Amino acid sequence: MARVASVKNALIPALGGPLGAHARAEGIFFRPLPWALLVGTVLFAVAYLRHVPCLTTSPDNPINAYIRACYSDISHSYLWHGWAAGGSPLGTEASLAAPLIAVFVVCALQLARLFGAEIGADASEHAQYAGTPAFFGASTLLLFVCFLATIIASAAIAERRGRPWDVMLIAASPAVFAAGLTSWELLPLSLTVAGFALLVTRHRLAGAIVFGLAAAASPLAYAFIAGVLAALGLRRQWLRLWHFGAVSLGTALALHLPILLTRSSASEHYWKQVVDSDIGPGSVWFLLQELGLPLRDFGPFTAVVTLLVLAILLAWAHLTERTPSAGTASAIILLVIVLLAPSYPPQLGVWVVFALFAAIPVSVGHWVYSFVLAVHYLAVWGWLGGHLRSDQHGPWGLYYLAVLLRFGFEIVWLVLLFRQFPPRKSLPDDLVEVRRRHADGDGNLVTHGSGGTGAIDEDE
Repeated sequence: MARVASVKNALIPALGGPLGAHARAEGIFFRPLPWALLVGTVLFAVAYLRHVPCLTTSPDNPINAYIRACYSDISHSYLWHGWAAGGSPLGTEASLAAPLIAVFVVCALQLARLFGAEIGADASEHAQYAGTPAFFGASTLLLFVCFLATIIASAAIAERRGRPWDVMLIAASPAVFAAGLTSWELLPLSLTVAGFALLVTRHRLAGAIVFGLAAAASPLAYAFIAGVLAALGLRRQWLRLWHFGAVSLGTALALHLPILLTRSSASEHYWKQVVDSDIGPGSVWFLLQELGLPLRDFGPFTAVVTLLVLAILLAWAHLTERTPSAGTASAIILLVIVLLAPSYPPQLGVWVVFALFAAIPVSVGHWVYSFVLAVHYLAVWGWLGGHLRSDQHGPWGLYYLAVLLRFGFEIVWLVLLFRQFPPRKSLPDDLVEVRRRHADGDGNLVTHGSGGTGAIDEDE
């Protein structure tokens, strides 16, 4: 009976409360970052193994990666651009990649040689094809480092926001797994995420430099630079605006400058293919073209329309005294770009996932949208592989449905982001509203905002 009484006493709040009431949730098992790194590592390994059977290792046995929905620019470019024959992405007259991506490829080529690949003009055709797995493995190894850096930087952002488990959206996102792990876009994305994390943790100069590095690896990084500049301008923080703009854009220009001075035609070719891109699979414009709407030379037109729409939105925010965070502004700019873009490669969705992660606390909607992007990825490759094309009697309606579903989700996100635009009010000196929770006298959790130097804002 005494034993029963002691158990009953242990359940009485006045005598200590239920079992485990005073347990401290501390240690590695209660921290999201180790779990995010573990999940990211497993998914990256699965993505790598999924692509290995799609590598063409012999000219006599070409593999149709479109049909298997495992195409990667990495293995294709290795042979198509002559890198296996000793060519260099830094030495061509027509630059096909951003400067930092070209440096990344050079590093991957050197690493592939260490892995046993025969690279050079004296290598036979069969030897060049046989070196594809080594180059693909070297590239994915470097990309794996970028992915881990992305997870760590995202964890820092989520931690400062008071929602540490939000990092799982980046580590375990279906969209990232489907399209983002074996793509060179992971390099500029990791730099962009790192730039945000540095701003959040008050490393302003380093953050601006890293944003400049990201811009030298992908033009999409300019959307995030513009978002930070817009947020600072609408808050009338002119000194910080000029500092961030000069450092970030100056860094990007410094990395482009060697190509501009030595091979201006190569730089011109690169930017021309960025602006004058053709209508491609995945976009609504491509869908309309498939339905018979004549659309030609559409790239420059959409570029001008995009700039005009963004200018109108910026003017509206200024006249109505709106003060979006840099995360919200970046997400809006990126969504306008992708909605009007003439093509929508699957990797583009990975950028949108991070932009929404930076702008809005992670919710079920983020995961649903990420799943939609994965379906969109399969639909695009299904169309390219011939499974979902009307001219081959496939269920082409599934491709149309996937494109419209993705487009509709992004419209909804754009509307939700506009609703987050707060009017000008008494603002802290810094860009970020960091959520800090503490217990009040009754034990309830209350949320308070305090200044921080970053690019994410959570409006209560």
